[in-house]
Amino acid sequence: MERLRPVAIVTDGAADLPPLIDLEKMFGIAKEVPIKIVPLEVRIGNKTYKDSVSLMGGINEVTRTNLPKTAAANEEQFYDVYKELVTRDFRVISLHVEGSNEKHKLSGTLDSAIAASRRFDLGQVEIVDTGTVSMAEGLMVIKAAQMASNGLSQQEIVKNLQEIRKRISLRAVTPNMDYLDNSGRVSHVIGMLGKTLKLIPILGIDNFEVRKTGFVRGKVEKSIDWMINAVMKENPEQLAVLDFGAKDLADEFTNKLFKNGISKEIVYRGDLGPVTAAHGGPGTWVVATLRGK
Repeated sequence: MERLRPVAIVTDGAADLPPLIDLEKMFGIAKEVPIKIVPLEVRIGNKTYKDSVSLMGGINEVTRTNLPKTAAANEEQFYDVYKELVTRDFRVISLHVEGSNEKHKLSGTLDSAIAASRRFDLGQVEIVDTGTVSMAEGLMVIKAAQMASNGLSQQEIVKNLQEIRKRISLRAVTPNMDYLDNSGRVSHVIGMLGKTLKLIPILGIDNFEVRKTGFVRGKVEKSIDWMINAVMKENPEQLAVLDFGAKDLADEFTNKLFKNGISKEIVYRGDLGPVTAAHGGPGTWVVATLRGK
C-alpha cells in the first residue's frame, strides 16, 4: 500500500489571500503545509503593478484610453512551482481563478496551470477550478489548506472541495463603470445601464458565472444595507470583506455585521489584490461568503 504523501496548496494572485502568517494564526493552517501563490500582474501604460498599495498610486495615471490591463500567469511559472513541490515529495492541489465557462471566462490562468500539470505523472498535481475569484477563491484555498493540515489525502480534499464550491459566493460593489466595462468580464449592457442611469451594480461571481444580482441608485452607501440583507440570509460559516479605496464603506458594513450578531471570529477584513482591484477600480468592495451546510 502506497504511503500517504503530504499535500501542498498552490493558487494565484487573484485569490487575494491574507499574508501567510495570518493564515496560520487566523485559520489554523499548519506551518508544514506549503501554500504557494503564483503572482498575476496589472499593467498601466508601461508600468507593472503586483500589489494594491502601489496600484493605488498608479491609478492617478489612468485615463479612459489607458485603463489597467491584467496578465495571466504563464505555464512556466506554474511548472517551476509544481516541480519544486513534487521534488519535495508533496502531492499538489492547485486552485485557480475561474476559467471553465467560456462565455464569462475570468482569466487564462487556469489554462496555464492545466498545461503545466500535464508535464507531471498522473496524480502528482490536481487542478481545481474554483468557479470564482478574489477571497471566494481564497476561502476555498483556506479550506483546502485546513484539510491538508488535518492530514486528509489529496483525493479526499479535491472531493470535498467540489461540495464546498457550491457554498461559496462573491458579491462585488463596483461604482467605477469605465473600469468594469473595460474589464470585459460583464456584459456591455450592465456597463451602459450604470453609466446612463447612474445605477451602481452589485455583481455576483460564483459557480462559474458572473451576473448582476442587484443595483442601487444614487449613493454607493445604499449598497451596505443591500449587502447586509443578502448575507444575513445565508447562515455564513466564514466571511471576508475586502476593498480597494472603499475603506470607510467596507468598515461600516463590517461593523453592521457585528451589530447583527455575526461573530468577529468568522470575518476576515482585508484589501483587494491588484487584479480584482484593477477590474473594479477605486471604490470597489467585495464580500466573500462560505455558507453553512
